[in-house]
Amino acid sequence: MTTNEFGRHKFIRPETFKLSASYFKAIDNCLNLHYTSHTSPPSVDQILNSSSNLLSRKVTFQSLLNILALYPASYIISENHKVNDKSSFSITLPFEINHFNRSITRRNQEYVESVNSWIANNPEAQVLPICNDFLNCSKALIENNNSSDSSSKSGSPSKISKPSKSSLVDKHNLKNTTEKFKFKPKDEAIELSKSGLTLLERIKLKEKKNKELAKVDNSDIRYSNYLDGKLHPVYDILYQTYWSGSRGRRTKTKDVDDQETEKKVGVASLPLVKFVDIIRDSLSYPISEGEVEDIVVRLEETLGASKVHIITRGGITVVKVNNLDRCCDLQKIDKTT
Repeated sequence: MTTNEFGRHKFIRPETFKLSASYFKAIDNCLNLHYTSHTSPPSVDQILNSSSNLLSRKVTFQSLLNILALYPASYIISENHKVNDKSSFSITLPFEINHFNRSITRRNQEYVESVNSWIANNPEAQVLPICNDFLNCSKALIENNNSSDSSSKSGSPSKISKPSKSSLVDKHNLKNTTEKFKFKPKDEAIELSKSGLTLLERIKLKEKKNKELAKVDNSDIRYSNYLDGKLHPVYDILYQTYWSGSRGRRTKTKDVDDQETEKKVGVASLPLVKFVDIIRDSLSYPISEGEVEDIVVRLEETLGASKVHIITRGGITVVKVNNLDRCCDLQKIDKTT
């Protein structure tokens, strides 16, 4: 297994961890872009919206809580005290912003390592963990950084001391001098721009840097959008298959327009291989087996494991379906695509 690969989990599919990793990278990119022109931490809502636009896919607060649980050293979440900002929380990094650029690759590797550690220690978990106590976790991370910095200073009294790495993230120090927050790119040409480049050249270099930071894997985005476009037809086929099954009982309910509709209550299971064949036979266009599996995984992430759940036991993968409600389910699908 390479440093960028996730380990195998008993219940949670690799695609789920890869999707969470894409959220982490998008949030990092948006934070990096924010600090190229700002000195104060952005709100969580702002970064989540920017990340959603970057991925063309909704990145929710729960997605952030998943990341904080899988990689506790990822971000500092603090209460937002800005007068003109209605957001409840702000987000920043557990180190000085001028170290961000050189830390991106290392952070990606640490994220994979932290996730793999969680996989090894939680083999029976059914879903990704959520960090509900994120404010106290952030405070503990700040205190740990303060303690580490104090130990390092006391051990080297003859060395010139550097600013505390946690000074940026302490909520009492957020309004420090702008020098501490100043973005310092690692590119030597930009580092020397003040002495050798014109204003226009510096602007062009900054624009180029911003474009590089905004780049994500276009093929992944196209494939993600492709899967989103297939959620409706695949759900319809899954719903029809569930409806026609022998298990479960039918009951009447009312939809959002107060119209009485029927829904089926009960559990049905179908081998994934058989369901793939049904999908491929039902659609009028070609679709691969892997694409069908990825779409079912996307449905599980969207609707929740209580409704659609993929289970692998004894080498056999089964799609477990429970209590589908077409009206409510399609509303959830529309909100995430």
